[in-house]
Amino acid sequence: VWPSTEVEGALSMYNSMRYAMANLRNNDALAYSDSLVALDSTLAVAHVGKMHYLFLNAETEKLLSLIKEIKPKLSSASIAEKYYLETYAPVSNRAERIEKYEKALLYAANDPLLRGWYAYFLEDLDERIENAKIGLKRFPESSLLNNMMAYLMIEKGDLETAKKYIKVYTTVHPNEPNAYDSMGDVLIACGDTLQAKEMYLKAYELSRNLKTGPEDFFSTSKKKAEAL
Repeated sequence: VWPSTEVEGALSMYNSMRYAMANLRNNDALAYSDSLVALDSTLAVAHVGKMHYLFLNAETEKLLSLIKEIKPKLSSASIAEKYYLETYAPVSNRAERIEKYEKALLYAANDPLLRGWYAYFLEDLDERIENAKIGLKRFPESSLLNNMMAYLMIEKGDLETAKKYIKVYTTVHPNEPNAYDSMGDVLIACGDTLQAKEMYLKAYELSRNLKTGPEDFFSTSKKKAEAL
């Protein structure tokens, strides 16, 4: 989903925001979003980092208020941008959420974030795997899609393949806390609790030194390590 902006520096900031979103650096995504709104106040998708933050934190009332705030900006947004923003709107059931992703993918079929989250919300395991594979054909280095595939392979019982996908994540994105938290989960599935604990602790340590300060999302990594 390309942003409808010609403001200098906006595309780079937009990409940084979405990269933070893909790696669950939610505070960073929020900060990039606020900065992007300040840089281009007419850009509707500048708000997506904040929408992502509110969505993951289940702050529904604030999310609804933000959607209302964004509405006047949609007149200058592309169809892909409009449907992308719609994927964060509150819904009453999973089917509605899936329908929103399917509409967005009609106009941005290769978008790795859309493809990854669509695979997440689908219920059938084979369909989830196939959709993640579609995304990986276009973006084989994607942190989100490799991470997704690792968990799908665990669910399928193919632990060796799960390790291969998570290895891509940690190799291509070595500074991302989520890569090591996920590696810990894969190692737990493989029965390697000692190495898993090290990975959880590494995830937590990396999450303490982000640009916007400690990322609370990865406090769970420390809890996982302590539980071992």
